[in-house]
Amino acid sequence: MRIRQTAIAGTLSLCMSIVVAGCAKSPDANIDAARAALEDARSSDAAKYAPDALQSAQNSWDQLQHELDVQSTRWVKHYERAQALADEARASAESAKNGAVAARTRLDAEEQQRKRVAAERARIRASAVRIAAPMRAPKKIKDVAPVYPAIARDARIGGVVQIEATVGQDGNVVDAHVVHSVPMLDQAALDAVQQWRYEPATQNGKPVPVVMTVNVNFQR
Repeated sequence: MRIRQTAIAGTLSLCMSIVVAGCAKSPDANIDAARAALEDARSSDAAKYAPDALQSAQNSWDQLQHELDVQSTRWVKHYERAQALADEARASAESAKNGAVAARTRLDAEEQQRKRVAAERARIRASAVRIAAPMRAPKKIKDVAPVYPAIARDARIGGVVQIEATVGQDGNVVDAHVVHSVPMLDQAALDAVQQWRYEPATQNGKPVPVVMTVNVNFQR
């Protein structure tokens, strides 16, 4: 009888050990960290600037919730996969936040640069003068031929587009607009002129911004 009781006790002890080993503790800290990282990423506009990383984090979070639901129904629980999913969700969310911050910073810098360029071009336009003696006129050093639109060529549309161009002290065309239009050819003419480059006009030996009229000829 004593031997049988000992055997039963041993069996119960082994079973309890198996149960205890199976009942791993829920990774609450990992889950909380993942939840916080997701909220942080969303508040950083990751949905706009890093949508793929945020979606990956959300997918892991959804799988984590499903895994926790599954484990809640089991007598012997295993949380290894839940912990891995929580860590994966946290890492993806942190990546999404970092990507969003970097993207927003880059876009802000680009916007500031566009504003600086626009302000500089406005300043040059305001100070540009018409060419007059004894000023030395700009000399073109880079010519770009216009791309003849196929639809205009097929329609046998041609002619001369007249453009008023502002050339800065560095010889770049900083502004151009059409003063004599040929339908369907204006944009092609502007695209070409904006790529032209000049030796700048000079007055008393110093480069100055000027406004001048240029012609872009489309021969049929």
